[in-house]
Amino acid sequence: MNIKKTLLALFLLTTLLLAACGSPAPGETEATTEVTTTGATSSLQTTIPSVAPVENPVNYIEISYLLPDNTYLHLSAYPKDENTVWVEYVDDIKKAAALDLAALDFLTLGVEESGFAALNGANVFEEGACSASVYVSYENGNYIGASYTCAELPREFTAAYAKLLTSFKELMADVPEYVPAPTVFGQPNQTHIDTVNQLFAQAGVDYPDAFGISDIPLDDTFAATAGLSSAEGITCGTICAPLMSANAFSLVLVDLAPGTDAGAIREDFIDEPDWLKWVCVSADEAAVASRGDTVIFIMCSSAMAQTLFPALEACGWENVETDAFGIANVQPR
Repeated sequence: MNIKKTLLALFLLTTLLLAACGSPAPGETEATTEVTTTGATSSLQTTIPSVAPVENPVNYIEISYLLPDNTYLHLSAYPKDENTVWVEYVDDIKKAAALDLAALDFLTLGVEESGFAALNGANVFEEGACSASVYVSYENGNYIGASYTCAELPREFTAAYAKLLTSFKELMADVPEYVPAPTVFGQPNQTHIDTVNQLFAQAGVDYPDAFGISDIPLDDTFAATAGLSSAEGITCGTICAPLMSANAFSLVLVDLAPGTDAGAIREDFIDEPDWLKWVCVSADEAAVASRGDTVIFIMCSSAMAQTLFPALEACGWENVETDAFGIANVQPR
């Protein structure tokens, strides 16, 4: 199995299972890392600020707090794999990226300068709508831990948080703002990716990054994956499905070869769709539509259908037809 097919297989298998239930100074380092944000398909080269390797670096940072007006602030960093560390902050904007492990040296210095160590062991439980938690661990097993529930967070905490946030912002200065969008697997048709993003934006999908997009190889598995009886007349296919939720949702886009009967493809999609293709959940409604030489087919819950199906027409899709679980005849909208 080639890499492209492996990526698709892993994506579909995961979906199914989850639905089932300058030169550096001497002694200093400068690391450049390839960064891909979760909610974007582009990447860039980011330079880690140059610092000397520390003897006992942090290996996990998780700090957050919630204010009475539901403002949520968050800092986190932890190893993603043997070569990179996932770094994320949520402030007035969100940034998230996989960086070189040298980022942990830089953040270790940030933690030391912040003053969080002086808060270790603090456990405040009082009446109030503010809450906060701190957990920072080090390579040697030492850690900093604190938690608060109170009417107003101590100035020592907010000051330490502000200092460490500055370090996160400096570290991620070159990382673009995180824009929630489906995670892309393999190399799907870019027009299809844009189509999904446009539809989700028009429908107001709250968590688009909870979905994944992958191309569907034009092989003997295409028809079963796409939900068609055959791949005849199809030149390209893309599927969008949930990543980590028991959500009965599937969106398929197919491009048609010249002369292909779009009506036949549409009928193939919506004629007795497999409502029970998931293990623990089932779709309630389905819709099919066309635009130029592309056909889109969606199966989802009634709740999602209320916003997604009207968004089809708003995005320029034509001949929108729907069906519901248990209804034999397709009813035009």
